[in-house]
Formats: sequence, C-alpha cells, structure tokens
Amino acid sequence: MGLSIDSFVHALEPLLRLPLAPLAIAALAALRNSDAADALYILRTQPGKEAAREFLAVVRRAIRESKLLKLVLAIVAARTLNRVGHRLFVDRQARRRIDWRRHVVVISGGARGIGGGVAERLADRGAKVVTLDMAERTAHSRETRHFKADVTDEAQLLEVRERIHKELGMVTMVVACAGIARPCAVLDPPDVISLAYHTKMVDVNLNGTLNFIRVFSQDMLPKAKEGEPRVEGGAPANGWGGHILMIASGAAFTSLPYNAMYSASKAGAVALWTSLGWELDVVHKARGVRNSVMCPLKVATAMTDNERMSDQADQFMTPTLSVEQVADRMVQILESDRGQMVHLPAAANAIALLSPALPDWLRRAIFKALGAQRTFFAFAQNNRRMVADP
Repeated sequence: MGLSIDSFVHALEPLLRLPLAPLAIAALAALRNSDAADALYILRTQPGKEAAREFLAVVRRAIRESKLLKLVLAIVAARTLNRVGHRLFVDRQARRRIDWRRHVVVISGGARGIGGGVAERLADRGAKVVTLDMAERTAHSRETRHFKADVTDEAQLLEVRERIHKELGMVTMVVACAGIARPCAVLDPPDVISLAYHTKMVDVNLNGTLNFIRVFSQDMLPKAKEGEPRVEGGAPANGWGGHILMIASGAAFTSLPYNAMYSASKAGAVALWTSLGWELDVVHKARGVRNSVMCPLKVATAMTDNERMSDQADQFMTPTLSVEQVADRMVQILESDRGQMVHLPAAANAIALLSPALPDWLRRAIFKALGAQRTFFAFAQNNRRMVADP
C-alpha cells in the first residue's frame, strides 16, 4: 500500500495515548507558543518543582488559546476515557501479559489469506496454532496442527475439539476467519441463480462463525458436568479465560449492489459479536474472556482478486489493505487483552459511524460520487451463473 491517511494515523496514534500523549501536547504547545518554549527550556536546564509548575501553567494557557491543542487534548481524553471505561465495565480486569507459549489458538480459514497470516504470526510468537480449513493443507506450514473441516458441520468441529484436547490441551483463543463471497443481486431470477447460491454466504459467514465459536470457546467458561447445567461465574475450565476474535467486514455498515447477502452475513456477524459481549457479561458472568471483531474494507486476498472487487478510486482515504496489515492488527488485538471493534482503514470508522445515520438519498449520492456503486459491477455482470451445486 502506498501513502494514505492511514500512514499518518499509524504514525500519530502512539502520541495520542498514554504515556506519550502529555509529552506530545507539551511539545506541541512549545512549538506554537514562545512562552511555552521558554518555560520548557528553563525546565530542561534548571529542573525543579518551580520550573515544572511554571511550565504546566504556560501549557494550560497555551491550550486555552489554541483550537488545535484543545482538539488534541479532547481526542486524548476521549480515547483514555474509552479505554478506562472498557476495562472497568466490559473486561472488568486489568490487562494481562500474554505468554504465547501457554496458549492454544484455533483459527478457522487458517490455511491462507488473513487467517493464514494470523497463524504465521502467532506461530512465530510460540503459540500452539491449530488451523481449520476446507483445504487439505496450509500454504504456510507454520501451524502446530491442521484439520480439514467445514465450519458449518458441528459434528466435525466437535471431533476436532476432542483431538485438540488430547494432543495440545484446552483452547484459550479462537479466531474466526473462514468466509466466502460471491456476486448476486437480490432479484436475480430463481431459474438463473438458485436460492442456495445466495444463502451459502450466510451458512458460512454467519452460521459457520457461530458454530465455530460455540464449539471452541467452551474451554473459556466453567466446565459443566455431563448432563448438568453449567454453573456460571466460576473459574474457566482452561484456567485463563480467553479471547474470541471474529472477522466481519466494512460491508456490514454499507451494502452495495451485488453484495446484499455478503453484507447481510457480515452484519449478522457484528450483531453476533454485540450479543455475545452482553452474554459473557450478564449470562455467563465471565471474567477474563475478551470479545473482539475486525471490520476491514477491501483486503487483497483470493476472495477479491481477478477483479472480483474493484479498488476504490480514492486510495488515499480508502486504500486496499494487505493481508499483512490486517493480520498484524488482529495480533495486536489479541496482545492488547482488550475486547474491541476495529475498523480498517481509518476512514472506515467514519463510514461505520455515519452511513447508518444518513438519509438513504444522501448516502447514495455520496457513494455514487465516490464511485462505490461500481465496486462489484464488472465481475458480477460477467460471472453470475446458474449453479447446480451451490
């Protein structure tokens, strides 16, 4: 990926969170205000309580007089409040250090693409990585164990879980990356495009995600005695808790032509993430279980190659993402030990926030101006066909 707004966001992001944020604000104040620069020089050359108090007083005055400094301070305060609030009311636990050698991570769709990228990175860190995929073997060969399995088949997944328990131990993290995409219009004639062709995306992207996290996240909760209900709120069976990370999509927040069922399946995944977060809190009373979802826009994978999905015209604001970028960010989510929703690229945050709130006519006008309605057109018009086997 070339230069984009994300390049600036990633460079500035560490400066907008503790512990660097106060230093960044002080430095910016010194650059914009000569009194602050002088006070900073005195503090450096003649350190002491009086010099520190004078410098802080000058910085406060500089903030009151500068809209830019007020904006930076507001962003830092909002980010800090969000993180503290999430720790107190959602995770309800301080951040834990992740010792990857002690973790068993199960990744669906882990043979290649984003799931494969996550598998490689976690293997490098020493985790026991189990990949599930419809492919016989992975493209990276970095996994501890690989199983050919269909995420929509509960019996297959239960069998895999039993083998993981015997060979590696209990699961501590699950990463749901399995998914498919195929072009179809809502009113395609039934004798040309079958219903099953449409609904296969829901089967894999939503039902498969549900099936996968249901089966492999049980170790994160108290163990239930056979034939008896689980006692909620107790110690997790694996002794640690865990992290459940799903892949949804920016398509969950903005549906485009020829992409309705894919968008619906990913919107369902976001709803699944939201409800799961509630249930971990009020139903299971789980401590130490994090719940996250990743919502990227276009990623350069086999799912989007061969012009299946056109690049956005504005690559500065909405760049096409690489597998490496998304996989790196997903590993960061796991290492943060904090449940969260993450949008990539940075502009996707605005799309997710504004798109559902805009009137339909205005949203459509904006997307047409950006050329977004052409995203799936070329491939869909040339590649939709009747399918006997969906």
